[in-house]
Amino acid sequence: MRRLALLCALLLLAAPHAALAWGREGHAVVAQIARGYLTPKAAAAVEALLAADTDALTNPDLGARASWADAWRKDHRETTEWHFVDIELEHPDLTGACFGFPASATPASNGRP
Repeated sequence: MRRLALLCALLLLAAPHAALAWGREGHAVVAQIARGYLTPKAAAAVEALLAADTDALTNPDLGARASWADAWRKDHRETTEWHFVDIELEHPDLTGACFGFPASATPASNGRP
């Protein structure tokens, strides 16, 4: 009986579990790495966009805004499919990747256009 209990415990430990690996900290780290690849002009443009968006859900810095979709999704489950966009490198199609929703200059926190 002990062997069976031990075997069951080992099987449970070996079973895959959700990693929850990204979270706020992981998103912020990736955002800061990405920011390091921006030109000074592009970085200034990103900072200006973030400063203009007055949404209070997250702080208006790139690291915090990297997890904005996670924070929004908690109370707006209908936006789960909008959480990220996969764009093919060879054939980039933002409208297709966004399920037909056109790109907009309006901040996402203002809601759907």
